[in-house]
Amino acid sequence: MKKYFIYNIAFFALVAVILSSCYSGQDVAPIDSPDDNPTATLTPMADYSSVSEGDTLKYTISLDKTVRYDIQFGVVYDDNSVVTAEDIEEVGGLLTAYSLETELWVILLADDFPEVDETMEIEIGAGTDLAFNWQLSPASDVVAFSVALPNTNFDGGLTVAMSWPDPDHAIDFDFLLESELGGSWGAAATADNPEITTALWTSDDDGSYFFGFDPYTVPSGVDVPFTISVGYPDGTVEFYDGAYNSNNTGDYTVDEFTAWGAPMYRALTVVKSGSTFNVTFEF
Repeated sequence: MKKYFIYNIAFFALVAVILSSCYSGQDVAPIDSPDDNPTATLTPMADYSSVSEGDTLKYTISLDKTVRYDIQFGVVYDDNSVVTAEDIEEVGGLLTAYSLETELWVILLADDFPEVDETMEIEIGAGTDLAFNWQLSPASDVVAFSVALPNTNFDGGLTVAMSWPDPDHAIDFDFLLESELGGSWGAAATADNPEITTALWTSDDDGSYFFGFDPYTVPSGVDVPFTISVGYPDGTVEFYDGAYNSNNTGDYTVDEFTAWGAPMYRALTVVKSGSTFNVTFEF
């Protein structure tokens, strides 16, 4: 019995030596290169060298070969860009498994907020989801943008906004508009920051109008800075900086917001004459 086991061991050892000699010097089969993966191409449906708030950018996304898993294409934001996901709405862009084409719409939202012209620096591509994007060739298209995004104001009157620093979301101003002759004219009391109103139109009656605020939820006894932004129908903007302090209310001009029967602190006086608005900051 012992000889039987010895002969078997010797036999398997001999086979192992023979197999080893047969494969000696053979190359290992190469791993597939990512360059062989499907390549994505993004084709714009129009010339987007110049864009404005409210525009929609449309792209066709196509592959030269299908992929096994879905891939979502969309906007990849640059760290230095002032444009964020709040400024853009994306529609489509999902390239489903075993399909060759889809469409992506990138909508540049008009925020009705008076601001300086922005620079949009973004990329449109397959994003950062490496769980699925490994399926694509590194040669796949990425569309890069760095273009001026001009401010767009309401062209039928004034766009007026009040904003304030509030990282903890603990402060709330209501922004109000009172006509000297016509009473309460508008209110932005949404708990948003900024509060924005377009209630004063070029078609409204001429006269004096007062923009003021109600410190709805504001800490007492400290300066709370704010900025009033005024956007004119021609696209120009002006900015006024002030600070509210509950200890200084006797120094402020107080108007009644007649709709509520409540006081408001005047921030702007606007004298309207036809399509002209003369603005005076009151703080």
